[in-house]
Amino acid sequence: MYPLWNLDKFYFKWDKQTLRIGTEDTGSWNISDPEGIWEQMIGLCNGNRTTAEIYLSITNNFPIKETVVIDALKQLAESGCLTFLMDPFIMDDWASRYKTNIAYFTSKNVNGFSIQKKLNSMKVTILGLGGGGFTILTHLVSLGVENIHVVDFDKVDLSNLSRQVVFKESDINRYKVDVGIEYCKARNSNIKITQSKRKIENVIDAELEISNSDWVFCCLDEPAYVAQRIVNKACFNLQIPVVFGFCQKENGRTFILDPARTGCVDCLFSQISNNQFVHLVRSLKNSNFQPVTSATSVTINLLCALMIKNWLDNIIYKKNNENQIIRLDFNDFSTRSVIDFNKQENCPTCGNKSANIPQEIFDLIAID
Repeated sequence: MYPLWNLDKFYFKWDKQTLRIGTEDTGSWNISDPEGIWEQMIGLCNGNRTTAEIYLSITNNFPIKETVVIDALKQLAESGCLTFLMDPFIMDDWASRYKTNIAYFTSKNVNGFSIQKKLNSMKVTILGLGGGGFTILTHLVSLGVENIHVVDFDKVDLSNLSRQVVFKESDINRYKVDVGIEYCKARNSNIKITQSKRKIENVIDAELEISNSDWVFCCLDEPAYVAQRIVNKACFNLQIPVVFGFCQKENGRTFILDPARTGCVDCLFSQISNNQFVHLVRSLKNSNFQPVTSATSVTINLLCALMIKNWLDNIIYKKNNENQIIRLDFNDFSTRSVIDFNKQENCPTCGNKSANIPQEIFDLIAID
C-alpha cells in the first residue's frame, strides 16, 4: 500500500511543540509533535513510498516501532487525511490536470482517484446545446468526462450571445454542435466527442441518440412538456438515468430520474393532473404567443451548477434527491423541494397499463 496525503489537507507547524492539521473553516486539530516525527511522516506520504519504506525513512532519524507508524497512518486515513493507494502515485499529465477534482472528491471521504477515473470513462449525452446545454458541456469537460455526445439541430444566432458565454460573433450561423466539438477539442485533446444534428421529434429519435449513454442531460425546452415526455420515455425504455433542468425568471428547477429507482416525468404529470394544470397546458397549446426567454447567462449558470452538483452527488454517494423537484431561488440562492413524486400506478410509461390513467393531460401532450 502507498499512503498519499490528501491534496486538500493543509498541515503546518503551529509552534515548536505542535503540528496543526486543517484550517479553521474546514476543521482543524493539533498533534503534539515536539520531535517532528509526525511532520516527517506526513511529508513522506507522497504516494510513491510503501508503508514499510516510510517506516525505514523515519528510523533514520528517530527510534520508533513499526507498529506505531502503521497505527499513526491508519489514524490519519480514518480522519480523511490520507488515502492508501494500491499502486504508486505518479504526478503525470492526468494527475496534474485533475488534481483539484481529485482533492474535492477526496474531501467527500471517498477515493478521489476512483471517482475521477469513473468520470473519465463515463459516456454522457447532452440533448440540446442552448444556454443550459452548452453550460452543462463546459462543466462536464472540466470534470473530465471524456466520452460525450451532443445533439442539436440548431445554429448559433445573435440572441444566443447574451446567454451563452462560449459562443462568439464569428460563430453566428454555425451549427451549435460543431462549435461544441471545437470547444471540447481545444480544452482537452483526449475527449472523444460525437455530434448529431437530428431534431428530436419522437421517442425513436431520442433512443437512437442516447442508446450508448450512461447518463443523459435533457436540455430541450420545446415543445414544452412534449420534449420532456419524449426523453423520459426513451430513457425509461433503455433504462438510462437522466437529469432535467428548467430555467425561469426567478427560479430554476431540476430533478434526476433513474428508471431503476424513481418515478418518471409521466408519474409527475399523473400526480399533478388536476383541472388547473390541464387548463394551463391546453391554454399554452392553443396560444400563438411565443414568449422571449427571461433566462440570463447568470441564472443559467446558477441552475446548471446545481444540476451538475446533484449529478455528482449521485455519482459519489448514489444520492439523487429521489422523486423530488429541487427549486433554486435566484434571489436568495436557497434550494428546496417543491414537488415530491413517486412511481404512480396510473403512469402510462412505468405504471400499470390497466390502471385509470388521466387521459386528458396525456392527450394534450401526446408523443410518438
